[in-house]
Amino acid sequence: GALGVPALHGGDWVCSLPASSVAPVEHTDLFSAQDLQFERNAAPNLLPEQSVGVVNYRHQFGADFDSLPGEVSANQVSLRTPFLSLGLGETQILTGLLYEGTQFDTTGATMLTEDNLHAIRLPVVVLNVHSESLLWGGMVMPSFAGDLSGSDNFAISAALGVGYAFSPTLTLAGGVFYSHGVDDDNVLLPGFVFTWRPTPKWEVFYLGISGGVSYAINEAWKVAVFGEYDPAQWMVEADGLGPDRTIEVDTVNVGVRIEHRISDQFRLRASGGYSFARELDIESVGGATLENSDIDAGPFIEAGLSLRF
Repeated sequence: GALGVPALHGGDWVCSLPASSVAPVEHTDLFSAQDLQFERNAAPNLLPEQSVGVVNYRHQFGADFDSLPGEVSANQVSLRTPFLSLGLGETQILTGLLYEGTQFDTTGATMLTEDNLHAIRLPVVVLNVHSESLLWGGMVMPSFAGDLSGSDNFAISAALGVGYAFSPTLTLAGGVFYSHGVDDDNVLLPGFVFTWRPTPKWEVFYLGISGGVSYAINEAWKVAVFGEYDPAQWMVEADGLGPDRTIEVDTVNVGVRIEHRISDQFRLRASGGYSFARELDIESVGGATLENSDIDAGPFIEAGLSLRF
């Protein structure tokens, strides 16, 4: 089963079909930034198979601000790697490291810094297999998001949920997510997810704030159509552009991803698509709006390499 709650894009924990299937169907993000997912095999096994990790690069092409001067583009590099999996009977403890580095490039005078912004997250996930069909778990995740000069850039998130496999092809789950952000805001949200595999080659999935359809062309190639809500927030210390402030950039991405298995362990993937419903919001530490603007829609591309067991 799977519990998905608000998440940033990326990650790579994998759920494989039985050996008799035509091709493994990879799924997304056990360790996405703010989500917890429970993945299971189509065979009676509720524990996730582990991926060593993924390195990914994304380029967001330039697009105009609606109410600020100039335009903005962005480059992002991300790394996701689990580093501990401990089995204790029916319980499994998983920990990992998530890193994202983002750099914006603007052509107008705004308070959006062009310095590198960093996000580091350390999720600790506990999964308990109650039966072949029932699974529950939780997550605690401290994180840091901002430039490297600040001291108030820390946040913490937590999640609880339960998943149920109605059949080897259909899994539903639900739960609750809590976050205390870098701007001291508290967020409490319910969430639900599902995964449906009507055939060994097809998968339909919804994971909180991402979803799509995947198709395994053969053992070496897979293609997916996906959509995701991609929020990001950083705390930045005062500089020549403005005072201490939080920077939030929200985006909805839709696109197509192609993945090629180059060996038993390594897979290359490339994605392209369009971003819309984009918004920049910069606030002071006290919560006053300093700058706010929609950003025009525009294309993005990304490429990555994943290493799996």
